[in-house]
Amino acid sequence: MNVARPIKLSASGLVSTTATSSGYQLWSHLHSYSVGDLVQRDTTHHYYEAVATGIDATPPENAVAGNSARWIDRGVINEWAMFDDESSSQTVATDTLTVVMQFSGFVNHLSLIRLVGRSARITVESRGIVVFDNTYSLDGTIITGWWSWLFEESVQKETLAVNLPPYVDPIITVSISGMTTVKCGVCQAGATKYIGRAQKRSGWGYRDFSTVVENPTYGTITSYVKRGNKDVLNVVLLIEAPYVAAFRQVMRSLINSFCVWIPSDDDKLQFLTTYGYVSQLDVVMETAQYSTYTLTIRGL
Repeated sequence: MNVARPIKLSASGLVSTTATSSGYQLWSHLHSYSVGDLVQRDTTHHYYEAVATGIDATPPENAVAGNSARWIDRGVINEWAMFDDESSSQTVATDTLTVVMQFSGFVNHLSLIRLVGRSARITVESRGIVVFDNTYSLDGTIITGWWSWLFEESVQKETLAVNLPPYVDPIITVSISGMTTVKCGVCQAGATKYIGRAQKRSGWGYRDFSTVVENPTYGTITSYVKRGNKDVLNVVLLIEAPYVAAFRQVMRSLINSFCVWIPSDDDKLQFLTTYGYVSQLDVVMETAQYSTYTLTIRGL
């Protein structure tokens, strides 16, 4: 298993994107706003809805809480949705989404999560030379015979975890193509680090945030509010004794970090790749030769 600590993309790092701009006007401390007006901030890449009228010099991101709140944070603008810390917020485009990114630092991995499309092309450029250029199918349908060929519903491959040639400050271009609408919820690049071998009994699941109210007498559902869900990754790993101390140090540095967790490089297991944080770590020193540990990752 590998973990990649993503490099946050700076405002200037997003060289270009074909995603349609959200189109909201930039906030100005000199403008008088009315209730319901929408503005965006380049500093946060969020857009805000006014809940008070008039002129105020307080930036919207600093006026969204408390009794004197003047704005409601409505989320990330379309161009930047794929770069925030929420996999449920997706950058959306028509037919093709092409994004050119300039990263600052060492990069050898790219993960795309919550994808919608038919294919994804990834290129890496260093010092003006294209050093990597691959196209990946996003069709996860398994065809076992003529019946499935004719009638099986297509399966969207939602996750793409790609090992890239290692370069410093690369320019990475991602182009996602589809028939109509294409989407990307997470685009994270960074450097990977090996943290152990994934074992049997590893698994995955969901945390659902829907609410259900049941009649205490008859058990019937009186209210159901459908909300989103998040991935949960549970991995059992083995690590050799000489690496345990170093592993502990690495995990301590990652314990409060949002990272990409990659249990396997096997194409069939890429769906397990999760962008999230460590919620629990339990280590058992089995023998003098190796230890096992259970790692629980909560998806964002």
